[in-house]
Amino acid sequence: MQNSLSTKAIITPFEVSQDTVQENETGMWYWEPLADSLYFSESYLTCLGYTESELPTSISDWMNIIHDEDTEVIKYLLENYIQSAKCGNRYEHPLRIRRKNGKYSSVVVHGYILHRNAEQKATMVSGFHINSERVTAIDHEQQRMKFALQAAEDGIWDWNAETNHVYYSHKYIAMGGYTEDEFPPTADSWASRVHPDDYENTVSMQLKIINSPEHGDSFECVYRFLHKKEFWIWILGKGVVTSRTAEGKARRVTGVHIDINELQNAKEKLIKTLKKDTLTAVYSRYSFEQKLKTITPEDYPVSLIYVDADGLKIVNDLLGHTFGDEYLRKISSMLATYTRDRDSIYRIGGDEFVILLPNTGYNNANEALFRLKSKVEEQNSIDGSPFVSFGVSTAMFPDELCTLASNADSHMYKNKRITQEKRHELIRQHCLNIIDTTSREGTKAS
Repeated sequence: MQNSLSTKAIITPFEVSQDTVQENETGMWYWEPLADSLYFSESYLTCLGYTESELPTSISDWMNIIHDEDTEVIKYLLENYIQSAKCGNRYEHPLRIRRKNGKYSSVVVHGYILHRNAEQKATMVSGFHINSERVTAIDHEQQRMKFALQAAEDGIWDWNAETNHVYYSHKYIAMGGYTEDEFPPTADSWASRVHPDDYENTVSMQLKIINSPEHGDSFECVYRFLHKKEFWIWILGKGVVTSRTAEGKARRVTGVHIDINELQNAKEKLIKTLKKDTLTAVYSRYSFEQKLKTITPEDYPVSLIYVDADGLKIVNDLLGHTFGDEYLRKISSMLATYTRDRDSIYRIGGDEFVILLPNTGYNNANEALFRLKSKVEEQNSIDGSPFVSFGVSTAMFPDELCTLASNADSHMYKNKRITQEKRHELIRQHCLNIIDTTSREGTKAS
């Protein structure tokens, strides 16, 4: 085999990777791009079944034994590593090379730029290739052990994008109640069991990361997974892309599959508890804040009526908190009775309530407020129901939503100041009457 290499040039790349080559029984190669001259070690020839005279000595001839689907990869490497230093001086990539018997052998090619000229073009390139199955077996075991140590009781998965083969650990498969025969080692075994409502934020999101590094190299998602017994379990999935092709597509992805069903169910139960105010049975402040986040353009204009319980402190001080609690329950009951079904009531503070009115402009909101106020005052005159102060505000557009509650609150306090002193005196007198009545009834009983 003819090569335009000096003895010194041949020795240099061997010295760079000699230990690696001997230890891994890899195929060594050396290339001078300007002269387009290739040299292959004996182990390189042996693993492909060629003799020295049968293997090409130029890069263009060598590309003839590369699988057609991998030639674009070679062109990419030539452009970004050989013709320029755009991507650095070291690369690693899987290739399929045709053996002498006509079959293709999958290898991982490692290349090192040893020298560049003034134009930053590579003049000396050395490297080696390793049988990819051998690399995969060793590397996969290391990755699996790493995740096993980190995850302990978690399920481990390891996906080879080139073959679409997925390793699922026994723990992973058992989480869903399946056996290995019922859970084939393909990506679809997992994807087909993801809840439809979670598909976009789970499967689609991972595909974006797998197809391009622009979306990052790691992901984490919470989703529902179909158990063998036809019920959904909550899973926390984590994964990391451990290798990519020259084009940026994931070659291998490894991760863990964690059963968080008990934790998620407890969380949902807690959220359900947080949604309602336990004292008054109307919605809570938490629900109000969540509702504001979910208002859509179709809900505008949105109006809000702010309601404040007058004299709650007086009731608590004179009659005790049991009476104060009943005071608040009466208010929430009146609000529920005299508001529309489509409106929602929230207790957002100790003595503060709000009523959210979707698709309601300022004029209609004021009409609703007038009706509500009239009903409450009418009820108060009948049975001495609690006094309340009202304020109203409207958001016509999304950017006005953040001030909706504060504007209604300001309006309410303006109205409250007008009647506050008189109402407080009436409430105080009402409390004293209750105390007096209770005292006299106690005297009669004794």
